[in-house]
Amino acid sequence: MGIFKKKYDPPEQYIPQIVESLELTKKTLNPRTFFYRYQFASDRAVHIMEVKKVIYEGKTPAQIYKWLNNKNTKNMLQREFVDRLFEAHRENSIIYQMEDVRYRMTRETKDYYLGRLAGRKFHFCKVKFDVNDKKMYTYVTKDKNLAIGDMVTVNTGNKMYPETKLVQVLEVFDDCVENLPFELEKLRCVEGKLKGIECPHCGASIQVDVGQKTGQCEYCGAEFYLLK
Repeated sequence: MGIFKKKYDPPEQYIPQIVESLELTKKTLNPRTFFYRYQFASDRAVHIMEVKKVIYEGKTPAQIYKWLNNKNTKNMLQREFVDRLFEAHRENSIIYQMEDVRYRMTRETKDYYLGRLAGRKFHFCKVKFDVNDKKMYTYVTKDKNLAIGDMVTVNTGNKMYPETKLVQVLEVFDDCVENLPFELEKLRCVEGKLKGIECPHCGASIQVDVGQKTGQCEYCGAEFYLLK
């Protein structure tokens, strides 16, 4: 029984995960990683609140959980992350990953981020999901060369029922995010652009996602590498 307890000790299992996550948040420039890892550390800490020993920067698991869920702490840590992105010239990355991080950013952080982005323009496109639909939907894109007529894949739906759709770009424009007619939290990014090429095996005309390294012909089933 003693041997089994030594091999399977949940507190000892969670502690390295908490420490690793908190250390990673100090240096990452990836918004998904930053926000996910802080939440991960908080979720793990709440499971081992009974552990009284100090495990990270003078704090016990209970103190870490309380610290990470304090509003002032969240604002401070998130603001420091925004500043780090600007220092590394990676400030656009939050916009491109907004769909993933929007619920984890505080209102104060969003306002601070928008304030620092003021006047900075991004490339946007408008699409329709139905040719008969009068409404067009706006997406931001990393591809500055995206043009009217391009075929792109975009996310739609919600987190419970997400969908990826293939649509045609109907309009493109450059503007500041503060001028968008909707809240920043609703902004989504184009996933990829499709390009028409000939299959190198059967010669069929096909569409491939230029963001991928490989493609597959829908007619002969052949797989091939996409060279940029």
